[in-house]
Amino acid sequence: MLTFRLIFACGIFAFAGYVVYTFWCEYRESTAPKVWNRLLKASRNSATILWQKFVILIAAFGGVLGQFAELIDQPELKASIQAALKPEYVAAFIVATALVSWWARKRTM
Repeated sequence: MLTFRLIFACGIFAFAGYVVYTFWCEYRESTAPKVWNRLLKASRNSATILWQKFVILIAAFGGVLGQFAELIDQPELKASIQAALKPEYVAAFIVATALVSWWARKRTM
């Protein structure tokens, strides 16, 4: 069972790494003078895509962190991570993500 979770965590980490790499390459290629404009250019001129890339990174980090603590044999760290990721906190994060995505989408329409 540990092997499957480790493979899944590596897949999530690889996907997040791909998102970061493509975003960084597009950001560096942008010639816009302001940081906000460069961030938007790296996200195809969409605040929604920019926000979703940020959410992907946060979710991947939270998902992989617990598996990493288990891999390095740190049960105290894993317990503290699980205590921080309570269902009510995850639900609040999902609602906040939905609200910001909705607002960003309305802004770019």
